[in-house]
Amino acid sequence: MGSKFKQIVLSLALHKRKKLLRSRLSKELSKKFKLRTVTIRKGDKVKIVRGRFKGKSGTVSKTSIKKAVVFIEGVVGKKQNGTEFLFPIKASNLVVIELSGDRKWQSTEKKNI
Repeated sequence: MGSKFKQIVLSLALHKRKKLLRSRLSKELSKKFKLRTVTIRKGDKVKIVRGRFKGKSGTVSKTSIKKAVVFIEGVVGKKQNGTEFLFPIKASNLVVIELSGDRKWQSTEKKNI
């Protein structure tokens, strides 16, 4: 088989794999919503902070809970025959710059207890 991380991911149940799709919020969003991490969804704008595509940013076009990876528009790899494909990136290597859609906690402020 592959790496240890891959083995661990493949052995997890799907509801537990979804937790691997969490990523840090940018400093501005973190202060605004008083949260550190959030589950990445389709349409979120993210920036890559680790790996081959470090520094690139784009919108999330697809997430794969089964493989625990995120696909971003504009981040493509090339095959030997010249065809391009969306390159899979782990959520831990991303920072969320902008959120999309309605999220329950976006409309309400968190209570300081």
